[in-house]
Amino acid sequence: MKKVLIKSKGILISLMIVTVVITVSSIGITYSKYKAKTNVNVVSNTGKLVCDVSVDSKDEYIEDNERYFYINVKNNKDNNESDTDIGYILTIENENDSKGLYRYIDSYGNSNDEYVKTLEIKEHILNNYNKEERFKIRVKSESAVKTEIKYKVKINCYQKENTGIVNPYKEGILAYNIFENAKNAYIENSEDKTILSRTPKTVPAKEVSKEDERTLSLTEDDYGNSYYFRGNVQDNYLNFNEMCWRIVRIEGDGSIKLILYDKEYKCSDAVGGDNASIGKGAYGFIGDGTESSPYRFDYENTLNRDDAVRKIINDWVDKLNNKKKLKPENWCLGNRTDWYDSNGLITTNYNTEVSSEVRKRLQGSLGVQISTLKCNEIHDEKIFDAGGLLTADELVFAGSTMNDDENNWSHYLKNTKVYWWLATPSYRVDVNDYAFYCGTDGHIGGNHVSVTHPSIIPSIVLQSEIKLTGGNGTKDNAYNIE
Repeated sequence: MKKVLIKSKGILISLMIVTVVITVSSIGITYSKYKAKTNVNVVSNTGKLVCDVSVDSKDEYIEDNERYFYINVKNNKDNNESDTDIGYILTIENENDSKGLYRYIDSYGNSNDEYVKTLEIKEHILNNYNKEERFKIRVKSESAVKTEIKYKVKINCYQKENTGIVNPYKEGILAYNIFENAKNAYIENSEDKTILSRTPKTVPAKEVSKEDERTLSLTEDDYGNSYYFRGNVQDNYLNFNEMCWRIVRIEGDGSIKLILYDKEYKCSDAVGGDNASIGKGAYGFIGDGTESSPYRFDYENTLNRDDAVRKIINDWVDKLNNKKKLKPENWCLGNRTDWYDSNGLITTNYNTEVSSEVRKRLQGSLGVQISTLKCNEIHDEKIFDAGGLLTADELVFAGSTMNDDENNWSHYLKNTKVYWWLATPSYRVDVNDYAFYCGTDGHIGGNHVSVTHPSIIPSIVLQSEIKLTGGNGTKDNAYNIE
């Protein structure tokens, strides 16, 4: 028995999947008598929903020289306290090396066209009366040889309608479809798609995301409520400018933040890795590395440095087609004022390490570990550009941490080929500034601002009214926009 608990907007859905194993033989071998009944419970804030499921098989159930049995799915009589419909997915599949083939006929005469090894039936029961569906399942062997066929029946019962999840975006735009895909996956409880949840399974900054975690979760940014992807996400691919991008989050104003995944190919052929990088660069900085003139961040003047990260990003984004679809963004750079005095010099003794407020916060040095997407409260400096870098906070929201004890780096921003710059300052040691980067194993590290080794993976933001033309966000069927 498998149990999955999901929370979203005050709704708790408890899902139990019960497996029933039955043995059936081809003609000439006695069909084992078996009758089973079990309950599948779904609990929500709209009441208790119950599917009654039974399997009915007898020796005399033979038609056209083929065995068959019945599966009954019934709306429990106690469900009258809720007006919610019940959806279910009924699956019949072979056990071990069994060679069975299956075909169904429902109460209305509908059926699948061919015998298949795994039979999946998706239906629902209206909850306004005590309704029962009865399926005839015909069984035969792949060969004419007499053989015993073993199969199992699984029922996945879930709340289908009136879930309380309201899509906040206008229908037809990209944000609407991103949210709707997550909503549908949440309702169906598919483990292969993103699950919509206000609270993810793991806590950003405190914990690394789990290997099976795929979440669209909610937090605030400067514009309002932002829905961000977290974990090993498989349905946030988007084609734009003949390139493949990953969707990082829906910002509070409905705009879509992206990060480059492959600059050479659309998503169906994308390989990521080195193709995600547009080059290597140092942060813009001033100073000569002495105590009186330390290496220091200097974003405002970095457009004059050919090797500066900001210049490389701006030059690259400026050559993109369809720039009119981009939203110029306030890119958060972090608060470094506590590092320097009014003369721009380090405020502590030489050779003393000084951490940025962000680094202290992400490491728990301030007494708490809490990440944020709001620039206003934690980050002071911003740059208004069409392109930029993700922050350390956005990386921990995606699934990374600064915790060296964690070893499950399976989040979607991991790049095993290159390590790449983040926009956030990390610490100062001696007379050198350091900035965060994402390592090849997916963790957060720090590198000297004058070092050009970390790669540059640019981020851009699509305008909020961008309309979808197709796709479901998977790699082979990525989102496409106008």
